[in-house]
Order: sequence, then C-alpha cells, then structure tokens
Amino acid sequence: MAAKVYFSVGAYEGPEGNRLQLAWFPEDKRAEAEAKASDVIAAWGEVSMVADQERFVAALRSRNYPNLVIESEVLPGEFHTTAAPLNFSRSMRYLFDAPR
Repeated sequence: MAAKVYFSVGAYEGPEGNRLQLAWFPEDKRAEAEAKASDVIAAWGEVSMVADQERFVAALRSRNYPNLVIESEVLPGEFHTTAAPLNFSRSMRYLFDAPR
C-alpha cells in the first residue's frame, strides 16, 4: 500500500466540546439544542471523534505498511464545524509538500 494520508480532528469533537457549544447557545434556543443532543447521545452514546481517530490511526500504523505515510493531528480549540476548513488547508499542504 503506497499512500500518504493526513488526518485531523478538532480537539472539541467530543462530549466536552458538545457541552461547551451548548452553553454558548442563546437561552431561548438552548433547550431545543440540548434535546437534540440528548437524542443523539441516546442513539449513539457519547462519541469522541478524537478517540476514534486515535484508534484508527494506531490500527493503521500497527500494520507497518512500508509505503504508508500518515500524519495525524488534533486541532486545538476546534469543533466539528470549525475543523473542516483547517483540515482542508492543512491536508492540501501536507499532501502536496507545501510550507505549513
């Protein structure tokens, strides 16, 4: 497997970040957002995309593919919605060997 792969995830893509984001909602919208969040947690449990990414990258690295190059990064202070633009920018620079 010859590949160069970049992974990133926002540091707040998990339960702590979800609670922090909910606290920022205006009071008149918070109850509705908390109800939706509770529905998601009931269906999926409390998901941490940070932990998921770390497990996935560890599993890939454990295979010791000789031509697989992996970069993995947790983006400090970023949420699910704010991590995407950084992910795109950093992944393009990583994949095309541009200055970072």
